[in-house]
Amino acid sequence: MVIDRSTKQPIQGVFIKAALVTTRSSQLGQFEITIAHPTDSLKKIHPGYQTRFVATGK
Repeated sequence: MVIDRSTKQPIQGVFIKAALVTTRSSQLGQFEITIAHPTDSLKKIHPGYQTRFVATGK
């Protein structure tokens, strides 16, 4: 789920990218993505917000 850090509200339309796979967050800030490697990171992109890289874990 993608939420605004200050308002704690979901963010719609965030592009989430992992390697060659890209998806977008829903109206509720939810998304689903399949990653190829457990060590891949997610790149979150949305106008008006800073682009973030997030580790997926193992």
